[in-house]
Amino acid sequence: MKKSKKKLPLVIEFTGVPGSGKSTIAHLIGEKIEKNNLRVFYYDQYFSRTSHKRFLQLKNILFNIVPFTKYFFLLLKLTKKCKKDYLSIKYILASLLNYGGKYILYRSRKYDYVIVDQGIIQEIESITCYIKGEKNYNLLYQFIHDNFNMLIIDVNVELNEALSRINKRKAGASRIDFIKDSKEQLNNLNIENDTFISMRKSNKCVEHISITSSNINENVSEIYNFIIGGKND
Repeated sequence: MKKSKKKLPLVIEFTGVPGSGKSTIAHLIGEKIEKNNLRVFYYDQYFSRTSHKRFLQLKNILFNIVPFTKYFFLLLKLTKKCKKDYLSIKYILASLLNYGGKYILYRSRKYDYVIVDQGIIQEIESITCYIKGEKNYNLLYQFIHDNFNMLIIDVNVELNEALSRINKRKAGASRIDFIKDSKEQLNNLNIENDTFISMRKSNKCVEHISITSSNINENVSEIYNFIIGGKND
């Protein structure tokens, strides 16, 4: 695959329901790529430093006001026909605050690869999965295609397996991690999984591969070979 698009880093963005193994696979593939003396940045390192620092978030927005405005209008158009409640508005505002940092990293020439397990697509899914109405997801993928050099890794998992992982982990941050009833957890996983299926069907222009996270090592090898191996051109 082509690594460069206007000399931008390749953003490897993982998508999938909570408990699908995104973070685990993301870090393993990043470590494997780094062994080739390539510059890799993990977005979760940046997010953990800035997610609660409003000054830095606002600074990133002010210095990138034009792309921020484009993203703002993308969110408006994407959810134009949706009925929004307090929670969805909260997620929209959080996504807007985070976008300035993402834009800087996704277009930074300091890195060869940016590894993201909670990226733009994941945030859009969080915004839209619980609100009713028609969502124009093709606008999202066209926006990504026009602004970034991205490879999407769609991570699939049996929902009962995802639920088991969620209940075993200690530091999960998804909304499902805070639900105590297992039936309600599974119902929410189904809602999110259906949203991802709908989103993925809308992707006609951004390169992507689909994996199943039941065998982590096989997945890492498959992704690595796709990025670094014989499919480079």
